Amino acid sequence: MATFESFNLAASFYWAKLIDHISHEEESDVVFVDQWGNTCLHQASFNKPPLNAIEALLSKPKLIRVCFQRARDGSTPFLVACGCMSSYDVLYAMLRKVKQECPEDLKLLADLKDCRGNSPFRELWIAFTKSTTFKLYTNRKEDLDVCLNSFAFRDFLKKAKLVLYAAFTGEVLPEDLHEFCFVTDRINTAHAFGWVSCTTSPEFYVLYFAALSKYVQPQHEIEVSYSLHVAATTNWNSFMFSYFAEGLLKLYPEASCLPSHASCEYPLHIALKSGKRYSSGLSKLIESNPSALRTRDSTMFFPFMLAAINARGENECSDLTTVFEILRKDPAVCSAQPMFQT
Repeated sequence: MATFESFNLAASFYWAKLIDHISHEEESDVVFVDQWGNTCLHQASFNKPPLNAIEALLSKPKLIRVCFQRARDGSTPFLVACGCMSSYDVLYAMLRKVKQECPEDLKLLADLKDCRGNSPFRELWIAFTKSTTFKLYTNRKEDLDVCLNSFAFRDFLKKAKLVLYAAFTGEVLPEDLHEFCFVTDRINTAHAFGWVSCTTSPEFYVLYFAALSKYVQPQHEIEVSYSLHVAATTNWNSFMFSYFAEGLLKLYPEASCLPSHASCEYPLHIALKSGKRYSSGLSKLIESNPSALRTRDSTMFFPFMLAAINARGENECSDLTTVFEILRKDPAVCSAQPMFQT
């Protein structure tokens, strides 16, 4: 029989035949690598394999090291499984097997990035945002509320908790903690989610805290105080930013008055620099912190100046409405003393 029979069976979704074949075949068959660097375990992970198929593949000792083998694009089988929306049980089985055979390498596997810089967590997020559930529920407040309460979002959070727990602790998540609960997990995962997603998926960070606010009032300011700054950096549409800004300000109104750690700028400055307009939530930032209108950013510009020079979008022109509304709120800012005099 050809040495790549297991690979072909995995590619053809013949799971029952694959399981039977593996039980009678030598290990040389299951470690076959194609021209793109994919192994049988890669190929199975592409196709949302059932748990018993993955367990059969992982029963071969040599295949444990295949868990760390990279394809040409830098992806490991675990990365592929995360990006192709494999079940929670499949992801758990892969992590558990690696922990049993190579305990010192579990933390590496759970955070190993591909050539694009995507980690397993990032792949989970991309897969969720491409799902029908997410695409259908991002245009109206009522629909987005449905998304935050959907099974798909809960399933994503459950998988994210599993992956981040392994990446941060080097351990497999205990069985009694498998189910995600906003009340019990808000402290355990909030900082991990924030640390990972601020640099890779700021939209998720904001989405998580929007969902969090529906179930429990955060008791620690750090959980929400800088969520508004992260929300200001996103490139979501006006509805999304307005929705989240309103929700986050209800949780912690003082967040708009806190300068960021990196640039010492208020959320208003950050939002203007990322192309936000008056109609897309800026009014809420101004109402909660009007003093920001007279505060210069790190480049010594006032907010109305940023609105004039940092406008983005299809027309790439200055948004006069935003400039006008900002000046209307505080006309005296025009008489501020210039920073440089000739």
